[in-house]
Amino acid sequence: MDNIINFLTNNTTVVIIAAVVVVILLIVLILFLWLRKTRSKSEKKEMKTDKINPQSATPPDETFGLRLVDENGTIKNLENLPVTIGRDRQNGVVLKDPTVSSSHARIYYDESAGLVCIEDLDSFNGLYINGQPTRKNVLQDGVKIMVGKITLTFQDTGYIHPGSN
Repeated sequence: MDNIINFLTNNTTVVIIAAVVVVILLIVLILFLWLRKTRSKSEKKEMKTDKINPQSATPPDETFGLRLVDENGTIKNLENLPVTIGRDRQNGVVLKDPTVSSSHARIYYDESAGLVCIEDLDSFNGLYINGQPTRKNVLQDGVKIMVGKITLTFQDTGYIHPGSN
């Protein structure tokens, strides 16, 4: 311990340089965290907007934003949220399978969280996300949704359809 104290008292220049480096690193860290927080808030604001410039070109179906893909590769674009999934023809996504309830689940945009979510509508066979039972969950790109015996893959390419709300 005495050696350290002697070194520090005899090498004040080194101590000052080390202190300056530490202060600079702290400033950089604080700026990084502040910028990250600011960017996160602006991204959430952008996600909440449903106004798309009408002059922008609509991308082809391959780049469409939110969609469900079944086991056969059939794609169902989700042009508006919320959308219900079920056996009844009034649902936005109709699945003709006896294990699917007439109104099985609902996909919606949670504005407070800024996320796309899914919830079970008191279905008989339940709702599963990546093999785990759930009542309500966040949807992320690549998630496997099991409705009855039907497995759907949720895809989010980032494009928001002009009609979404």
